[in-house]
Amino acid sequence: MVANQKASTTTAYRQMIIDQYGPFLTVADLTKILKRSRTSVDAMLHRGELPAAKIGGQYRMETAALFRWWDQQVMMEQKNLLIRLNP
Repeated sequence: MVANQKASTTTAYRQMIIDQYGPFLTVADLTKILKRSRTSVDAMLHRGELPAAKIGGQYRMETAALFRWWDQQVMMEQKNLLIRLNP
């Protein structure tokens, strides 16, 4: 039951992001969503850590790509945690 509640909360949060920001995110949007500074988000974009494209001189990231990126980050962190716990 807890897993279903968590999935439901995640789905609701993602829908709220889509409703508020639309299908594409600006750097300013990413700073708000990720709760990171503009400098930090810019650095992540320049290093290619975030799957975004530069359009008209400004980065844009598909909202769905942010969700996929986030899921991948969580999976990698969980794998790293398991490796640290079971050397």
